[in-house]
Amino acid sequence: MRIRGIVALLLLAAGCATTRVVNLDTGQGTPIVYQPVDTDPIEIDEAGFKRAVAQLVLDMNLNVMHEESEQDARLSLLASARGVVDCAQGRTMAQSYARIGQQQDSPGAGLNLLEGELKLESAELLMQSLSFAFDTVWDGVEEAIKDFANPAALRAMVVSMVGTALVMLVAPEPITKLLAIALTASLIAYLGTGPVWNLGQGFLRLMEESKKARTHSELEVVGHRFGKVLGDNGARVLVIAALAVLGGQNATAARGSNLPGAAQATLRAQVEGGFKLSAAWAGEVQSIAIPSAGVLNVALAPTAVAAVAMGPGNSIQGDPEGDIHHICTNKNEISETSGGPWTPLFQQVFDRARMSLDDVANKVRIQGHKGPHPAEYHKEVLRRIDQATLGCRGPAQCRAVLVEELMKLAKDLTTEGTKMRKLITKRPEG
Repeated sequence: MRIRGIVALLLLAAGCATTRVVNLDTGQGTPIVYQPVDTDPIEIDEAGFKRAVAQLVLDMNLNVMHEESEQDARLSLLASARGVVDCAQGRTMAQSYARIGQQQDSPGAGLNLLEGELKLESAELLMQSLSFAFDTVWDGVEEAIKDFANPAALRAMVVSMVGTALVMLVAPEPITKLLAIALTASLIAYLGTGPVWNLGQGFLRLMEESKKARTHSELEVVGHRFGKVLGDNGARVLVIAALAVLGGQNATAARGSNLPGAAQATLRAQVEGGFKLSAAWAGEVQSIAIPSAGVLNVALAPTAVAAVAMGPGNSIQGDPEGDIHHICTNKNEISETSGGPWTPLFQQVFDRARMSLDDVANKVRIQGHKGPHPAEYHKEVLRRIDQATLGCRGPAQCRAVLVEELMKLAKDLTTEGTKMRKLITKRPEG
Protein backbone atom coordinates (compact mmCIF):
# COMPACT_ATOMS: atom_id res chain seq x y z
CA MET A 1 0.00 0.00 0.00
CA ARG A 2 1.34 3.42 -0.91
CA ILE A 3 2.17 5.84 1.90
CA ARG A 4 -0.55 8.30 0.81
CA GLY A 5 -3.11 5.52 1.11
CA ILE A 6 -1.88 4.64 4.58
CA VAL A 7 -2.04 8.30 5.63
CA ALA A 8 -5.61 8.61 4.37
CA LEU A 9 -6.72 5.48 6.20
CA LEU A 10 -5.05 6.56 9.43
CA LEU A 11 -6.58 10.02 9.31
CA LEU A 12 -10.00 8.50 8.65
CA ALA A 13 -9.59 6.12 11.57
CA ALA A 14 -8.44 8.98 13.81
CA GLY A 15 -11.59 10.89 13.01
CA CYS A 16 -13.85 7.95 13.81
CA ALA A 17 -12.15 6.66 16.97
CA THR A 18 -13.74 7.98 20.17
CA THR A 19 -12.96 5.16 22.62
CA ARG A 20 -9.61 3.62 23.52
CA VAL A 21 -9.50 -0.16 23.37
CA VAL A 22 -6.81 -2.75 24.13
CA ASN A 23 -7.07 -6.16 22.45
CA LEU A 24 -4.80 -8.49 24.42
CA ASP A 25 -4.27 -11.87 22.76
CA THR A 26 -2.92 -14.29 25.35
CA GLY A 27 -2.97 -17.26 22.97
CA GLN A 28 -5.64 -18.95 25.08
CA GLY A 29 -9.05 -18.47 23.54
CA THR A 30 -10.77 -15.17 22.85
CA PRO A 31 -8.55 -12.08 23.26
CA ILE A 32 -9.11 -9.95 26.36
CA VAL A 33 -10.71 -6.65 25.38
CA TYR A 34 -10.76 -3.73 27.82
CA GLN A 35 -10.78 0.05 27.93
CA PRO A 36 -7.65 1.54 29.54
CA VAL A 37 -7.57 4.86 31.35
CA ASP A 38 -5.58 7.87 30.22
CA THR A 39 -2.28 8.32 32.02
CA ASP A 40 0.31 11.06 31.85
CA PRO A 41 3.59 10.41 29.99
CA ILE A 42 6.63 9.64 32.12
CA GLU A 43 8.97 12.61 32.06
CA ILE A 44 12.74 12.16 31.74
CA ASP A 45 14.63 15.28 32.79
CA GLU A 46 17.90 16.36 31.20
CA ALA A 47 20.10 15.27 34.09
CA GLY A 48 18.57 11.77 34.20
CA PHE A 49 18.79 11.59 30.41
CA LYS A 50 22.52 12.36 30.39
CA ARG A 51 23.25 9.80 33.11
CA ALA A 52 21.26 7.12 31.29
CA VAL A 53 22.93 7.83 27.94
CA ALA A 54 26.41 7.68 29.45
CA GLN A 55 25.73 4.38 31.22
CA LEU A 56 24.02 2.77 28.22
CA VAL A 57 26.87 3.67 25.88
CA LEU A 58 29.47 2.42 28.36
CA ASP A 59 27.58 -0.88 28.67
CA MET A 60 27.26 -1.43 24.92
CA ASN A 61 29.32 -4.14 23.26
CA LEU A 62 31.26 -1.76 21.03
CA ASN A 63 34.75 -1.86 19.59
CA VAL A 64 36.04 1.71 19.76
CA MET A 65 39.06 2.59 17.67
CA HIS A 66 40.90 5.85 17.11
CA GLU A 67 41.30 6.48 13.40
CA GLU A 68 42.67 9.55 11.70
CA SER A 69 42.08 10.21 8.04
CA GLU A 70 43.13 12.96 5.69
CA GLN A 71 39.55 14.22 5.55
CA ASP A 72 38.55 13.89 9.21
CA ALA A 73 40.91 13.85 12.17
CA ARG A 74 38.11 13.33 14.69
CA LEU A 75 37.75 10.07 16.60
CA SER A 76 36.01 7.41 14.55
CA LEU A 77 33.92 4.83 16.34
CA LEU A 78 33.77 1.60 14.38
CA ALA A 79 31.09 -0.48 15.96
CA SER A 80 29.27 -3.74 15.70
CA ALA A 81 26.37 -3.92 18.13
CA ARG A 82 25.22 -7.54 17.78
CA GLY A 83 24.71 -7.10 14.05
CA VAL A 84 22.60 -3.93 14.23
CA VAL A 85 25.36 -1.74 12.80
CA ASP A 86 28.48 -2.86 10.99
CA CYS A 87 30.74 -0.05 9.83
CA ALA A 88 33.59 -1.21 7.62
CA GLN A 89 37.04 -0.72 9.04
CA GLY A 90 39.11 1.85 7.23
CA ARG A 91 36.25 4.13 6.23
CA THR A 92 36.29 7.72 7.34
CA MET A 93 33.44 9.03 9.45
CA ALA A 94 32.03 10.93 6.50
CA GLN A 95 32.01 7.79 4.34
CA SER A 96 30.54 5.43 6.90
CA TYR A 97 27.96 7.76 8.37
CA ALA A 98 26.92 10.51 6.00
CA ARG A 99 25.19 8.10 3.63
CA ILE A 100 22.52 7.48 6.27
CA GLY A 101 22.16 11.14 6.93
CA GLN A 102 24.21 12.64 9.76
CA GLN A 103 24.20 16.43 9.89
CA GLN A 104 27.71 17.75 9.44
CA ASP A 105 29.37 21.07 10.37
CA SER A 106 28.87 22.33 6.82
CA PRO A 107 25.49 22.04 5.11
CA GLY A 108 27.06 20.20 2.19
CA ALA A 109 29.44 17.93 4.07
CA GLY A 110 28.84 14.23 3.51
CA LEU A 111 25.94 14.87 1.12
CA ASN A 112 26.06 14.29 -2.59
CA LEU A 113 25.16 17.78 -3.83
CA LEU A 114 24.80 18.79 -7.45
CA GLU A 115 24.12 22.48 -8.12
CA GLY A 116 22.49 22.88 -4.70
CA GLU A 117 20.19 19.87 -4.95
CA LEU A 118 20.36 16.65 -2.95
CA LYS A 119 20.99 13.44 -4.87
CA LEU A 120 20.09 10.78 -2.33
CA GLU A 121 17.81 7.78 -2.23
CA SER A 122 14.46 8.09 -0.39
CA ALA A 123 15.69 6.05 2.58
CA GLU A 124 18.76 8.25 2.94
CA LEU A 125 16.66 11.41 2.76
CA LEU A 126 14.39 9.98 5.45
CA MET A 127 17.29 9.19 7.77
CA GLN A 128 18.82 12.62 7.21
CA SER A 129 15.60 14.40 8.08
CA LEU A 130 14.98 12.09 11.06
CA SER A 131 18.45 12.94 12.36
CA PHE A 132 17.49 16.63 12.49
CA ALA A 133 14.51 15.75 14.71
CA PHE A 134 16.95 15.01 17.57
CA ASP A 135 18.72 18.38 17.40
CA THR A 136 17.08 19.71 20.57
CA VAL A 137 18.39 16.88 22.76
CA TRP A 138 21.61 15.84 21.04
CA ASP A 139 23.77 18.41 22.80
CA GLY A 140 22.99 16.49 25.99
CA VAL A 141 24.11 13.24 24.34
CA GLU A 142 27.38 14.77 23.13
CA GLU A 143 28.12 16.17 26.57
CA ALA A 144 27.45 12.79 28.19
CA ILE A 145 29.69 10.69 25.91
CA LYS A 146 32.28 13.08 24.49
CA ASP A 147 35.11 11.58 26.55
CA PHE A 148 34.68 7.97 25.43
CA ALA A 149 32.68 7.71 22.18
CA ASN A 150 32.04 9.52 18.94
CA PRO A 151 28.65 11.30 19.00
CA ALA A 152 28.33 11.26 15.19
CA ALA A 153 28.67 7.49 14.96
CA LEU A 154 26.30 7.02 17.89
CA ARG A 155 23.78 9.31 16.23
CA ALA A 156 23.94 7.16 13.10
CA MET A 157 23.15 4.05 15.09
CA VAL A 158 20.27 5.67 16.99
CA VAL A 159 18.73 7.21 13.88
CA SER A 160 18.98 3.91 12.00
CA MET A 161 17.38 1.95 14.86
CA VAL A 162 14.59 4.49 15.43
CA GLY A 163 13.92 4.89 11.71
CA THR A 164 13.60 1.15 11.20
CA ALA A 165 11.22 0.77 14.16
CA LEU A 166 9.04 3.71 13.10
CA VAL A 167 8.75 2.39 9.54
CA MET A 168 7.42 -0.86 11.06
CA LEU A 169 5.12 1.09 13.39
CA VAL A 170 3.30 2.82 10.52
CA ALA A 171 3.14 -0.24 8.27
CA PRO A 172 -0.24 -2.02 7.93
CA GLU A 173 1.12 -5.26 9.42
CA PRO A 174 1.75 -5.76 13.17
CA ILE A 175 5.32 -5.34 14.40
CA THR A 176 6.90 -8.75 14.87
CA LYS A 177 10.66 -8.03 14.90
CA LEU A 178 11.95 -8.39 18.46
CA LEU A 179 14.01 -5.20 18.64
CA ALA A 180 11.24 -3.13 17.06
CA ILE A 181 8.72 -4.62 19.51
CA ALA A 182 11.00 -3.74 22.44
CA LEU A 183 11.37 -0.15 21.21
CA THR A 184 7.65 0.29 20.49
CA ALA A 185 6.65 -1.25 23.83
CA SER A 186 9.02 1.15 25.59
CA LEU A 187 7.44 4.11 23.81
CA ILE A 188 3.95 2.97 24.84
CA ALA A 189 5.06 2.44 28.44
CA TYR A 190 6.72 5.86 28.71
CA LEU A 191 4.51 8.01 26.47
CA GLY A 192 1.18 6.19 26.08
CA THR A 193 -0.73 4.73 23.13
CA GLY A 194 -2.23 8.05 22.05
CA PRO A 195 1.08 9.95 21.86
CA VAL A 196 2.71 7.01 20.04
CA TRP A 197 -0.14 7.03 17.52
CA ASN A 198 0.44 10.77 16.98
CA LEU A 199 4.16 10.07 16.64
CA GLY A 200 3.38 7.53 13.91
CA GLN A 201 1.24 10.02 12.02
CA GLY A 202 3.99 12.60 12.29
CA PHE A 203 6.48 10.07 10.95
CA LEU A 204 4.25 9.36 7.94
CA ARG A 205 4.32 13.06 7.13
CA LEU A 206 8.09 13.03 7.60
CA MET A 207 8.38 10.19 5.08
CA GLU A 208 6.33 12.08 2.50
CA GLU A 209 7.97 15.44 3.00
CA SER A 210 11.55 14.14 3.08
CA LYS A 211 11.08 12.57 -0.37
CA LYS A 212 10.15 15.99 -1.75
CA ALA A 213 13.07 17.86 -0.17
CA ARG A 214 15.55 19.26 -2.67
CA THR A 215 18.03 21.03 -0.41
CA HIS A 216 19.77 20.47 2.87
CA SER A 217 17.81 23.31 4.49
CA GLU A 218 14.50 21.77 3.37
CA LEU A 219 15.44 18.48 5.02
CA GLU A 220 16.31 20.37 8.19
CA VAL A 221 12.90 22.09 8.24
CA VAL A 222 11.15 18.73 7.71
CA GLY A 223 13.14 17.11 10.50
CA HIS A 224 12.57 19.94 12.94
CA ARG A 225 8.84 19.78 12.25
CA PHE A 226 8.84 16.13 13.30
CA GLY A 227 10.97 17.09 16.29
CA LYS A 228 8.13 19.33 17.46
CA VAL A 229 5.79 16.32 17.29
CA LEU A 230 8.24 14.38 19.46
CA GLY A 231 8.95 17.16 21.93
CA ASP A 232 12.05 17.04 24.09
CA ASN A 233 10.67 14.30 26.34
CA GLY A 234 9.61 12.13 23.41
CA ALA A 235 13.02 12.55 21.80
CA ARG A 236 14.78 11.59 25.04
CA VAL A 237 12.62 8.49 25.42
CA LEU A 238 13.37 7.47 21.82
CA VAL A 239 17.11 7.90 22.31
CA ILE A 240 17.43 5.91 25.54
CA ALA A 241 15.03 3.21 24.31
CA ALA A 242 17.04 2.86 21.09
CA LEU A 243 20.31 2.65 23.02
CA ALA A 244 18.81 0.02 25.33
CA VAL A 245 17.77 -2.25 22.46
CA LEU A 246 20.87 -1.76 20.29
CA GLY A 247 22.79 -4.40 22.22
CA GLY A 248 20.31 -7.16 21.38
CA GLN A 249 17.58 -9.00 23.26
CA ASN A 250 19.56 -10.21 26.28
CA ALA A 251 21.23 -6.85 26.82
CA THR A 252 17.91 -5.01 26.52
CA ALA A 253 16.31 -7.09 29.26
CA ALA A 254 19.28 -6.42 31.54
CA ARG A 255 19.55 -2.68 30.84
CA GLY A 256 15.86 -1.87 30.70
CA SER A 257 15.27 -2.09 34.44
CA ASN A 258 17.94 0.58 35.01
CA LEU A 259 16.42 3.20 32.72
CA PRO A 260 15.11 6.36 34.39
CA GLY A 261 11.46 5.86 35.33
CA ALA A 262 11.65 2.12 34.58
CA ALA A 263 9.67 1.00 37.64
CA GLN A 264 6.88 3.43 36.83
CA ALA A 265 6.99 2.42 33.15
CA THR A 266 6.68 -1.24 34.13
CA LEU A 267 3.42 -0.59 35.93
CA ARG A 268 2.22 1.80 33.24
CA ALA A 269 2.75 -0.77 30.48
CA GLN A 270 0.23 -3.02 32.18
CA VAL A 271 -2.24 -0.16 32.70
CA GLU A 272 -1.76 1.04 29.12
CA GLY A 273 -1.44 -2.24 27.25
CA GLY A 274 -1.85 -5.27 29.51
CA PHE A 275 1.74 -6.43 29.00
CA LYS A 276 4.86 -6.49 31.16
CA LEU A 277 7.57 -4.23 29.79
CA SER A 278 10.21 -6.72 30.89
CA ALA A 279 8.40 -9.37 28.80
CA ALA A 280 8.59 -7.14 25.72
CA TRP A 281 12.32 -6.59 26.34
CA ALA A 282 12.85 -10.35 26.77
CA GLY A 283 11.04 -11.30 23.55
CA GLU A 284 7.85 -12.56 25.21
CA VAL A 285 5.56 -10.24 23.22
CA GLN A 286 4.93 -11.75 19.78
CA SER A 287 3.45 -8.72 18.04
CA ILE A 288 2.22 -5.23 18.71
CA ALA A 289 0.23 -2.80 16.58
CA ILE A 290 -1.67 0.49 16.77
CA PRO A 291 -4.03 0.14 13.78
CA SER A 292 -6.04 3.27 14.63
CA ALA A 293 -6.00 6.21 17.01
CA GLY A 294 -7.69 4.48 19.95
CA VAL A 295 -6.76 0.83 19.40
CA LEU A 296 -3.77 -1.14 20.68
CA ASN A 297 -3.35 -4.80 19.68
CA VAL A 298 -0.89 -6.92 21.68
CA ALA A 299 -0.18 -10.63 21.23
CA LEU A 300 1.68 -12.31 24.08
CA ALA A 301 3.83 -15.41 24.00
CA PRO A 302 2.40 -18.30 26.08
CA THR A 303 5.18 -17.87 28.64
CA ALA A 304 4.05 -14.28 29.30
CA VAL A 305 0.42 -15.10 30.09
CA ALA A 306 0.92 -16.16 33.71
CA ALA A 307 3.10 -13.14 34.43
CA VAL A 308 0.46 -10.75 33.18
CA ALA A 309 -2.36 -12.54 34.99
CA MET A 310 -0.48 -12.52 38.30
CA GLY A 311 -0.65 -8.77 38.76
CA PRO A 312 1.08 -5.50 38.12
CA GLY A 313 4.80 -5.64 37.54
CA ASN A 314 7.62 -7.06 39.57
CA SER A 315 9.68 -3.92 40.12
CA ILE A 316 9.24 -2.11 43.43
CA GLN A 317 9.30 1.66 43.09
CA GLY A 318 11.00 3.99 45.52
CA ASP A 319 14.33 4.84 47.08
CA PRO A 320 17.45 2.79 46.26
CA GLU A 321 17.61 1.60 49.88
CA GLY A 322 15.14 1.28 52.72
CA ASP A 323 12.22 -0.76 54.01
CA ILE A 324 9.36 -2.00 51.85
CA HIS A 325 6.22 -0.04 52.68
CA HIS A 326 2.67 -1.09 51.80
CA ILE A 327 0.94 2.05 50.54
CA CYS A 328 -2.37 0.60 51.78
CA THR A 329 -1.50 -1.23 54.98
CA ASN A 330 -1.99 -4.99 55.17
CA LYS A 331 -1.15 -5.21 58.89
CA ASN A 332 -4.05 -3.41 60.56
CA GLU A 333 -6.74 -6.10 60.60
CA ILE A 334 -8.04 -5.59 64.15
CA SER A 335 -6.32 -2.76 66.03
CA GLU A 336 -8.22 0.49 66.50
CA THR A 337 -4.96 2.41 66.90
CA SER A 338 -4.70 5.38 64.56
CA GLY A 339 -8.38 5.16 63.69
CA GLY A 340 -8.26 1.54 62.50
CA PRO A 341 -8.75 -1.15 61.58
CA TRP A 342 -7.71 0.11 58.13
CA THR A 343 -6.82 -3.10 56.27
CA PRO A 344 -10.44 -4.26 55.73
CA LEU A 345 -11.35 -0.83 54.34
CA PHE A 346 -8.45 -0.90 51.91
CA GLN A 347 -9.25 -4.46 50.85
CA GLN A 348 -12.83 -3.45 49.99
CA VAL A 349 -11.44 -1.01 47.42
CA PHE A 350 -8.90 -3.55 46.13
CA ASP A 351 -11.73 -6.08 45.71
CA ARG A 352 -13.23 -3.82 43.04
CA ALA A 353 -10.10 -4.48 40.99
CA ARG A 354 -9.64 -8.11 42.12
CA MET A 355 -6.27 -7.14 43.52
CA SER A 356 -4.41 -8.04 46.69
CA LEU A 357 -2.80 -5.68 49.17
CA ASP A 358 0.38 -7.70 48.60
CA ASP A 359 0.52 -6.82 44.88
CA VAL A 360 3.72 -5.05 43.84
CA ALA A 361 1.71 -1.99 42.79
CA ASN A 362 0.92 -1.48 46.50
CA LYS A 363 4.58 -1.54 47.56
CA VAL A 364 7.21 1.17 47.64
CA ARG A 365 10.73 1.27 49.10
CA ILE A 366 11.18 4.11 51.61
CA GLN A 367 14.46 5.18 53.22
CA GLY A 368 13.81 6.32 56.77
CA HIS A 369 10.46 4.52 56.86
CA LYS A 370 8.90 4.49 60.34
CA GLY A 371 5.66 2.92 61.48
CA PRO A 372 2.98 2.77 62.68
CA HIS A 373 1.56 5.62 60.63
CA PRO A 374 -0.88 8.27 61.83
CA ALA A 375 -4.58 8.23 61.03
CA GLU A 376 -4.04 11.27 58.79
CA TYR A 377 -1.94 9.13 56.44
CA HIS A 378 -4.43 6.25 56.20
CA LYS A 379 -7.39 8.59 55.74
CA GLU A 380 -5.72 10.37 52.82
CA VAL A 381 -4.71 7.13 51.09
CA LEU A 382 -8.19 5.67 51.49
CA ARG A 383 -9.81 8.85 50.22
CA ARG A 384 -7.67 8.90 47.09
CA ILE A 385 -8.03 5.25 46.07
CA ASP A 386 -11.75 5.23 46.88
CA GLN A 387 -12.37 8.35 44.83
CA ALA A 388 -10.29 6.99 41.93
CA THR A 389 -12.26 3.73 41.72
CA LEU A 390 -15.82 4.88 42.52
CA GLY A 391 -16.88 5.25 38.89
CA CYS A 392 -14.99 2.32 37.37
CA ARG A 393 -16.90 -0.44 35.56
CA GLY A 394 -15.62 -4.00 35.88
CA PRO A 395 -12.40 -5.42 37.37
CA ALA A 396 -10.20 -4.53 34.39
CA GLN A 397 -11.05 -0.83 34.42
CA CYS A 398 -10.99 -0.69 38.23
CA ARG A 399 -7.58 -2.33 38.23
CA ALA A 400 -6.26 0.20 35.73
CA VAL A 401 -7.41 3.25 37.69
CA LEU A 402 -6.34 1.78 41.03
CA VAL A 403 -2.82 1.00 39.77
CA GLU A 404 -2.62 4.50 38.32
CA GLU A 405 -3.57 6.08 41.66
CA LEU A 406 -1.11 3.84 43.52
CA MET A 407 1.61 5.04 41.12
CA LYS A 408 0.74 8.64 41.98
CA LEU A 409 0.83 7.85 45.70
CA ALA A 410 4.18 6.11 45.29
CA LYS A 411 5.56 9.20 43.58
CA ASP A 412 4.37 11.40 46.46
CA LEU A 413 5.87 9.02 49.01
CA THR A 414 9.26 9.01 47.29
CA THR A 415 9.48 12.76 46.66
CA GLU A 416 11.39 14.72 49.29
CA GLY A 417 9.38 17.37 51.10
CA THR A 418 5.87 16.15 50.29
CA LYS A 419 3.27 15.90 53.04
CA MET A 420 2.83 12.15 52.44
CA ARG A 421 6.55 11.45 52.77
CA LYS A 422 6.80 13.43 55.99
CA LEU A 423 4.03 11.30 57.48
CA ILE A 424 5.92 8.03 57.02
CA THR A 425 9.59 8.97 57.59
CA LYS A 426 11.66 9.70 60.64
CA ARG A 427 12.90 13.08 59.44
CA PRO A 428 10.35 15.85 59.83
CA GLU A 429 11.82 17.68 56.86
CA GLY A 430 10.89 14.66 54.64
